[in-house]
Order: sequence, then structure tokens, then C-alpha cells
Amino acid sequence: MITSVENRIKEVSKVIQANSDAAEESAAISNELSEQSQTLNQLISQFRIQ
Repeated sequence: MITSVENRIKEVSKVIQANSDAAEESAAISNELSEQSQTLNQLISQFRIQ
């Protein structure tokens, strides 16, 4: 019984770590996309519509 609970706790811990890693990666990608969108906005702002 105790071994089973310990194993389940280990499994939950692994899932939590995987989710944390995915969240960090998502945050980094989001920052990169934000920087790229700012660059794109700067480039587009140089054009004038007549």
C-alpha cells in the first residue's frame, strides 16, 4: 500500500515537472514571438498607404 502511494506520488511529480518544463518553453516562445511582432510592426510602419 505505501509503495503504491509512493509510486503514484513519483508519477505525479514527473507530470508536474513535465508541465513546468512545457510552461517555461511556452513562455520563452511567447517572448520570442512578441519580439518578432514588434520588429514586424516597426518594419511595416515604414510603409505609407496612398
